[in-house]
Amino acid sequence: MVWSPSEIAITGDFELPQMADRPGGLTYSGVYAGRSMVVRGNRAFAATNWANWDDYAVSEDSLIVVIDTDNNRVIDMLTAPSYLDVGTLDDAGNVYFSNWVYSLGPTLLSGKKQACAVRIQAGEEQLDSDWSLTFADVTDGREAAALRYVGDNRALISVYHHERVQLDEQEDPAALADAVNWRFWVLELDTLAARPLDDVGYHAGGFATARVDGRAFLRVPSGDYESTDVYELSSDGVAEPRWSMRDWSTELFALR
Repeated sequence: MVWSPSEIAITGDFELPQMADRPGGLTYSGVYAGRSMVVRGNRAFAATNWANWDDYAVSEDSLIVVIDTDNNRVIDMLTAPSYLDVGTLDDAGNVYFSNWVYSLGPTLLSGKKQACAVRIQAGEEQLDSDWSLTFADVTDGREAAALRYVGDNRALISVYHHERVQLDEQEDPAALADAVNWRFWVLELDTLAARPLDDVGYHAGGFATARVDGRAFLRVPSGDYESTDVYELSSDGVAEPRWSMRDWSTELFALR
């Protein structure tokens, strides 16, 4: 569906790709307007993948669907060699895609591909073949997820500290990913150097960010996802607590 915020109405629709399911109960996610979509100018880029949520298995590849938002049509589908489910846009117009936390179980318990991020450069509509990032290469061998841009050429990633867990005792990939064993690391996008963000303690892996009038806000779920702590991330990489709320908060909007 095409939604017009000025008219507060649905103004049309267009066809989205339909992909076949895969062996092992992996079904295609399709395009949705959530964490997997980035809009840049008159292009929308959406990461899509295959998953079996009965056992939390995810595909080791993805399709990035490119949509012309002027004419409301799909103009390309980019093949990416990893599971992608999170998109983010930096100030220069570069688009980054990375995984969500549920690739952790298949990697640590079943030996599937390590998590990574890919990039579409500003002004381009294809994957940058000269840029990719395997998170374990910059986190002392740890898995990570959900690269999100926060300003000043920096991103946050959620890093799983496997040293806190006896992996041979874990059988449930969902419980493994949702446990409070993740820490934020700050990633310098120009050098790909990463360091822990010490101002926020261990948390459940999922998180959300928002940038409002140049300010970056970080929303961190409790271990049971029943509450959210909100931090403001300063330009020098310090996270300061702002407020807490019930339930898991995924969106923050500026009202005018």
